[in-house]
Amino acid sequence: MRKKFVALLIGFLSIFAAPEVSPKGEDEQRKIEVAIAEEERRLETMVASWYGESFHGRLTANGEKYDMNKISAAHKSLPLGAKLRVTNLANGCSIDTLPVNDRGPYINGRDLDLSFRAASELGFVYDGLAKLLVEVIYLPPAPKKRSPAT
Repeated sequence: MRKKFVALLIGFLSIFAAPEVSPKGEDEQRKIEVAIAEEERRLETMVASWYGESFHGRLTANGEKYDMNKISAAHKSLPLGAKLRVTNLANGCSIDTLPVNDRGPYINGRDLDLSFRAASELGFVYDGLAKLLVEVIYLPPAPKKRSPAT
């Protein structure tokens, strides 16, 4: 009886412990999401401003043209390509996927610079500044370090 119970228990556990098979490319994303989860997805409050027409069409730090009518953000140190989930604490408006594609802001007391469209969706264009609840939901893979020439 005990052997049957142990065999049944092992079989049951193996079903739930079996590795998840995912399409090519999703494995890397899954590893990154697990790493973020393991680092306790921190929620931070950040002060955000927005930038618009005077920068429209200029190159961002990642090399693409800034489009004030698309959702994007600038941050001083988050890796380019990171994605954020942000919520305006004053009104509850949120954006589930806000990509970081530029550097800034360069004014003390500000943590994020958002595109005009992102600021519009969060409802703070007229105020100019907003306190946001920010969660990093994706970090791009770290660039591979090159070994020194021998």
